[in-house]
Amino acid sequence: MDGSATRPQGSDGRRETRWLVLPLRLCAAAAILGCGLISASHFASADERPRFHSDAPDRGGEPIDSIGPLREGYTTLWWDPTPDAAAYELTDDAGTTIYRGHLPQAFVSGLSDGEHVFTVAPIDEDGEWLASDPLSITVTVEHWGLRFALLLLTIGAIVVAALVGVLAVGSWLSHTARRSHEAAANRSATNPGASA
Repeated sequence: MDGSATRPQGSDGRRETRWLVLPLRLCAAAAILGCGLISASHFASADERPRFHSDAPDRGGEPIDSIGPLREGYTTLWWDPTPDAAAYELTDDAGTTIYRGHLPQAFVSGLSDGEHVFTVAPIDEDGEWLASDPLSITVTVEHWGLRFALLLLTIGAIVVAALVGVLAVGSWLSHTARRSHEAAANRSATNPGASA
């Protein structure tokens, strides 16, 4: 008599886990296919010019040609990735390199009032530009006016003064109540018959 005839149903490890294998394989195939579709659609097609975006393209950022006016002197620039790019180089209108890296985005700060033109170009492994016509965007900055800044400063000063006043009055009332409670306790301790 062989051992398999007396073995209870389902005690073979391969039979118990067989129902898990097919769903796991399907999930893995779907993940691989999904990653391929996402990465393929993430790049700009060959006949479509790369664009700057208002937000990361995979988060639904709309294509844009300019940004602004911004009230702050900073922004993040996103652009379509280029399939053959080893890195990207972002330069300002003076030709200064602001960013050189692998991600198709850059944080730009310290912008003064006015228009700033930024140009991005994909570069290959040798450091050469891949595009003969690099992508440009204009960022307009208009910081808050002095009158508005002074108004906010005044409101902040009033709030701080009110807070300090409330804390001072609360401390004074607490100190006064403690003193009167101590005085009453001292009177009853020196005059035990007066409380009766």
